[in-house]
Amino acid sequence: RLSKEDLKKGKDDSNSVKNQRDLLNDFYQKHIEEFESVSEYVDDGHTGTDANRENFQRLLADVMSGKIPLMFDSEHKFQEKRCPVAEYSNYEAGETGAYDLSILGVTADFFQHLEQEAQNGHYIKYEERGEPDQMDALICKAWQRVWEDHKKGTLARTFTKDYENAVPAEYTKDGKLYVCLYIAVS
Repeated sequence: RLSKEDLKKGKDDSNSVKNQRDLLNDFYQKHIEEFESVSEYVDDGHTGTDANRENFQRLLADVMSGKIPLMFDSEHKFQEKRCPVAEYSNYEAGETGAYDLSILGVTADFFQHLEQEAQNGHYIKYEERGEPDQMDALICKAWQRVWEDHKKGTLARTFTKDYENAVPAEYTKDGKLYVCLYIAVS
């Protein structure tokens, strides 16, 4: 993540990225025997709203190929009941500031829990459906709806943890790509 203050100061490496590196390196040094390998994916100086960042795309490719065992077991076999989900958290200044993005490997229980949280009024669900080649456009459309509703005052975001999921067309009953956002509201 890039702090706007770091950007204004003309820094090459933002304080927030440096701090994250320091925390992760400290954790790694304390648990070094638990790791097979370590890779870093940094797009410092780029907005998190740009999904076409080079290292973000490399991270996604490594997750889908099994290099990062998010959805794979210890023998690199695909875990069919796992799905990648983006988690947005640690918002610095609402929707215009820096934030953390984590990619989680979740099961159906995760979505059942989110649906229950939405029914209980803790999340608002935004959905979009479209053709298989429209993933980026549908994700942007869903986020645009969130930003517009927030700007109009019809969405009172808490900026705690939000979730984004895209289900490829080959996994849906109607053959359409499905995008879903769960936005925290209370």
